[in-house]
Amino acid sequence: MRTLFNEMRMGNPWFLPQVRVNSMSGRGRFLGQAPAEWYRRAKAALARFEGLVARSNQIANRTSRENILAWVGDSANPATPAYRYATVLSDVSLDVERYTPPNVDAYQVERRQKRVTALEEINSEFNDRVGEAERVYGVLPAPVQLPGTERIVTVPGAAGPNLTLPILIGAGAIAAAVLLF
Repeated sequence: MRTLFNEMRMGNPWFLPQVRVNSMSGRGRFLGQAPAEWYRRAKAALARFEGLVARSNQIANRTSRENILAWVGDSANPATPAYRYATVLSDVSLDVERYTPPNVDAYQVERRQKRVTALEEINSEFNDRVGEAERVYGVLPAPVQLPGTERIVTVPGAAGPNLTLPILIGAGAIAAAVLLF
């Protein structure tokens, strides 16, 4: 008698487990979107988060800037926006873009869709915080490079290869040759 358990146990190459795909019967404002649309939204949310981090680094008030970056937090802490960013980035880079063509079907999984939605909500709050700080404190001026003021930086020891070891070996060989003859 062939059963599902026996098919799995015997390693039947034709056995394909059933995969539950997100249905349109759930509740949510974006359910029913194609996986390619979820992928596009994930990429947009990642880009927006990165842009907000860059903007927050330009806030003129140091305390406000540090408070916002402290709220963003560390990607190792699951309670922080940085962790949400890291999970969506991991989904995109490891489960989608690792394949050629990109495996956008990875976004048929509901948990990935929820991660994208959560990052979009975080981006909205993040944008409010950064916008308010920019409005109150302003932004740092962008650095200006004046013509003819390029700095030339030299690093000591980077001029050429280190010949100390070959010179010592050569000197040792000459000394050994002089002693033997």
